[in-house]
Amino acid sequence: MRSLRCETGLTLVELLIGLAIFGLLLIGIYSLYLGGANIWLKGILRMDNQQNAGIAMDFLLEELRYAEGVQIIAPCKIKFWFKNDPGTYIIRQAGEEIVFERKNGSPSHNKIAQGIAILDFQPDPGGTIRVTIRSGTGNEQVTLSSGIYPRNLPRW
Repeated sequence: MRSLRCETGLTLVELLIGLAIFGLLLIGIYSLYLGGANIWLKGILRMDNQQNAGIAMDFLLEELRYAEGVQIIAPCKIKFWFKNDPGTYIIRQAGEEIVFERKNGSPSHNKIAQGIAILDFQPDPGGTIRVTIRSGTGNEQVTLSSGIYPRNLPRW
């Protein structure tokens, strides 16, 4: 007869304890992975909002810079025109989009940016137009503000 003392191996209790420790380790690694993925996704959303607002702001400032006349129709709608151009142009917010329209000549309707929460035009006393664009929601929200004085407007 053989003695049980010479046999090597794990008892059932040792095996269960090892599996429990391994399971806790896997849960910790998985929670770190989920946290990292969540932070990465928020970063991507914020970057997308920043890009949408930045492209829209660059376009608006470039168009308004050379305008001969500007009229703020509503806080989210501006009308402008250029010298020697029969067209009248409008930039406005339509839902969550910024739209660029040409009203005279050959009409056009172009989307500039999507995911825009707020587009705001405000006149300053000196003739500068303050433009504010807010893109996104929550912690991923981005707000850009700038001012433009159209070069072709008469100075007082």
